[in-house]
Amino acid sequence: MDEVLANLRKAKRPALVWITQVLIALLLIVLGLGIGSAAFALPNVLAAGAPVFRVVVYFSLQLCVIALLATLFIGLVRRRRWAWLGSIVFAALLLALLVQSRIWPPPSGPFPILPIAPEQQLGAAVGEAVITLLALLYPFRLYFSRTVRAFFAVQK
Repeated sequence: MDEVLANLRKAKRPALVWITQVLIALLLIVLGLGIGSAAFALPNVLAAGAPVFRVVVYFSLQLCVIALLATLFIGLVRRRRWAWLGSIVFAALLLALLVQSRIWPPPSGPFPILPIAPEQQLGAAVGEAVITLLALLYPFRLYFSRTVRAFFAVQK
């Protein structure tokens, strides 16, 4: 038992865990900026006649997502086993979001999407393929990786 605890203390944080923490931190920053800008625009939104219930639901959902992501980040820092499962779910949700955005692309907003020149199409296709392959492998690597399992002390 002492040998298992000694190995657990010596385990270095795997790169997949670092990547997950960086992705969560970036997402927390983006969501924080989004809820901050929404809070800044709140008086104008309410003055325009927006239903208060919708505003409350929007802020509640945003705060719940931020709280879940912050909890997952802290769990990964403290090496909790539930955080390992949460990171796998997080990676699967990122994959689902990527697939959903490929099937139904989001609107481009006020700026039109620039066309890709013919000489750039091969590079764009390779880039898309690499990102899709990495996103596809990410949840599976988190689950099956020996180093990640050793880091969280998960038995096979």
